[in-house]
Amino acid sequence: MKTTINTYFKIALTINVLIITAVLYIQYFLNIKPCSVCFLERYPYYLSIVIILIYFINKKFEKYLLFSLILISCISFLLALYHSGLELGFIKDSTLCKASTADYLNKDTILKNLENNTLPSCKNVSFKFVGLSLASYNILSSLSFLILYCKVFLWIKKKR
Repeated sequence: MKTTINTYFKIALTINVLIITAVLYIQYFLNIKPCSVCFLERYPYYLSIVIILIYFINKKFEKYLLFSLILISCISFLLALYHSGLELGFIKDSTLCKASTADYLNKDTILKNLENNTLPSCKNVSFKFVGLSLASYNILSSLSFLILYCKVFLWIKKKR
């Protein structure tokens, strides 16, 4: 059975949505407070979801959308490497890690944070699943997406 580009994008969309759902569940239902880098690591997933939805609306720019997804996956991979480096002690805390999460949160949460002005450190792992931190999983998922999008991009290029 021949797999189509639509199938790859449906799989990618589903996995992106599941990843975002999982991290929001961990944050809001398990009450695990994310660090500032954790918030930044979500943006590539949000952006990927939007770009894949744009693909389904208008396939006219599929090469450009795929190139965008490849670039986003690279950025996501680098952010995840950076975060893992912080967790493992290979990288020292930077201003990125010490940034306030106020830019990423709603008004009520900002007021709560003003009362309790402690942000989780980016180097402390606050949640592990099967022995790996979420930053480690982000490395794996970003790299998987990067490979998938490159494969589809090359497939389209070869097809034409």
